[in-house]
Formats: sequence, structure tokens, C-alpha cells
Amino acid sequence: MKSKKCKIIVDSRLRFITRLSFAFILPFLGIMIYAYFFDNRIVGMLVYPVLFFFISFFTKNLCKSNLFVEVTQFGLIIYEEKTFFKKNKKLNFEWSEIESYLIRSDLYFELFRIDTFDKRSFYFFHNYYEKDDFDKFKLQFKKKVKLTENNVERKKTVYEKKSGVFLAVILAIIMIVLPIVLFIQKLEFNLGAIFVFYSGALFFVIQVYLKFKKR
Repeated sequence: MKSKKCKIIVDSRLRFITRLSFAFILPFLGIMIYAYFFDNRIVGMLVYPVLFFFISFFTKNLCKSNLFVEVTQFGLIIYEEKTFFKKNKKLNFEWSEIESYLIRSDLYFELFRIDTFDKRSFYFFHNYYEKDDFDKFKLQFKKKVKLTENNVERKKTVYEKKSGVFLAVILAIIMIVLPIVLFIQKLEFNLGAIFVFYSGALFFVIQVYLKFKKR
């Protein structure tokens, strides 16, 4: 029985890097604008989220592309749809060629990656909110990996490693101590920067907890 192609809407590395960069840059920009141009703390706090959502909206469709992936008994057949930035491409990966795979959840994206024995790799970033066949593809892929005679290794995510646990503990301590220090010292802070830190840190800690809870 021939398997159906799964349509997956992927985000390019450009969009990923752009968002990640602005996640760090915009809080500082907000602080500078507040410090030099405004005498209104509320306005200063709103600078970051307004700019962040504006840039996210601007890059939303510019950096998207479609993948069509077919999971067969022989391997993966991947069709990359033509966009303004790249041409059509067809890739084939037989199960015997694939050494390992990684599926990792981040704050805004999911990463899928495969590495071959001859040092080739293929990966893409997928936005959680896209309505496509990504979840269906993951189920088909994992099912075929279990059925194949080749031992395709599942790589551990950072949330499953000792370094990830150590970082989660550090982040948890900071999340508890930071508001106490800010309150006692009566320090001024940027709400945008606090929001970015807590959303990322809390997501990381929860992911580590969920991974170890399954053990």
C-alpha cells in the first residue's frame, strides 16, 4: 500500500535566527527608548511586545515554505517546494543510510533532524500553530523506525541530558530569587525582558520535568 505524502509548513533558518535575535535585542532596545525618550514607564514596557509582534507578522509568510514528505518501507522521500529563495528539490534517504534522528520541542518551534552515516544531514523547523500534517508525519516516521531492521538511533534532546537538568535547576533558582531581589532592592526593570526570560525559562524547566517524569 502506497503511503500518502504529508504536507509540512516549515520555517526557514532565516526566520528562526531573526526571531531569536530580536528576542534578545528588543528588550534592550525597549530599555534604551524608555531611558532616553520616555518618562512613562508603561510606554517603555510596551515597546518590546509591540515591536516583537510587528516583526513576527512581517516575517510570517516571507520565510515559510512547504515540504511534502513520504514515509515508505524503503526510507524518506522529501520534496521541497519552490519559493522566492530556492528551487524545487527532491531528497531521498534510505533507512540503511540514516544513522540517527532528533525531534526537539523549543519555545516557538519543533526541530526535526536526521543524520546519515556518510555525514549528510537534513533538518527543518516547524511552528506549533501551523495546521498541517507534521504530527501525522511524526507518528508515521516513528512507527517505520521501529519496524525497520536498521538500528536508527534516537538522539537525546537537551532536556534529557545531565547538562539540561543542571540548567533547569539554575533557571528555577533564578526565577525564584529574581523577583525577591527586584522587590528588596527596588530596582527598575523592563517588562518585555522579564517576559522573554520567564517564558523561555519556564518552558525549559517544564520540558525537563516532563521528560524525567516519563522515565
